[in-house]
Amino acid sequence: MLLTLVLAPLTAGLILGAGRDSAPQHQSPRPPKPGSMVEATIVFSAVILLLGAWGVTQVVVALGGAGHLLAAVDLTAAEHARRGFFQLVAVVAILLMVVVAVDRTVARRTVDDRRRFLALTTVLGLETLGLALASHRRLTLYIDGFGHTMLRTAVVWFLAWLVVAMAVVIVVMNRPGGRWFRVGPALFVLGGVWVLAFGASNPEATVAAANLELDGVPAVELDRGYLVGDLGADAVPAIVDRLASQDRSTADWLTGRLCRQADRYRIDRPADWNRANAEARAAIESLDCDRLSPQD
Repeated sequence: MLLTLVLAPLTAGLILGAGRDSAPQHQSPRPPKPGSMVEATIVFSAVILLLGAWGVTQVVVALGGAGHLLAAVDLTAAEHARRGFFQLVAVVAILLMVVVAVDRTVARRTVDDRRRFLALTTVLGLETLGLALASHRRLTLYIDGFGHTMLRTAVVWFLAWLVVAMAVVIVVMNRPGGRWFRVGPALFVLGGVWVLAFGASNPEATVAAANLELDGVPAVELDRGYLVGDLGADAVPAIVDRLASQDRSTADWLTGRLCRQADRYRIDRPADWNRANAEARAAIESLDCDRLSPQD
């Protein structure tokens, strides 16, 4: 709720501000841009070829070469996933700087110039999508082996935001009258929307449900302490709903921990009430805590 109150006015202000003409009506004409589309085409083509070559290696690794790579260079799965993520972030940052630099220095005077700019930036956007999918594949392999966490879930959402952000940049740059200085507000608005959507998706419940459904899969060990110790009240109903599908030992351990920490979600005053705590408390009260021994 606090995040909503903070981001909503900022988002609204940026939307309104982005729709206004930032230049005064009597501003002197801008100096002509020194670059040409020939130069822009050379720059974009070089970036596309370089990025495409690197992207092919990422796709090969994502489709089956990961095991050989990890053994050859002595990488752990976690290091492999982290490298893929940070490499993608660096590539997107460089691409954004290249697109903005070309937009600021190259004039698109004719329809053919504008079409060529749109085509080249679209290819860059598609390559970014391919790299994001390869990075997501790396992360998926890691999650399949070690389970879900809030951080890993947030990274998946961030990868999706990067792809959409690149698409927004391309759209803004190719709009009639589009200017690079509108990119910042547009990305900030997109970021605000993404954060609100992430919160609305109830990520803690999603993480708890995904981990409990992975339990029993070979090579995946359920981190029971993370479920009831690190996750918050939103995860409790998801855990309780899936206790029946767990083995007796896991179900009793989780039930015992939830019953012992029920006071964490106690609502003593109206000011203490929130939906997550109320639902967590109701879920725990539905458990048969009396049948458990103190050691459970």
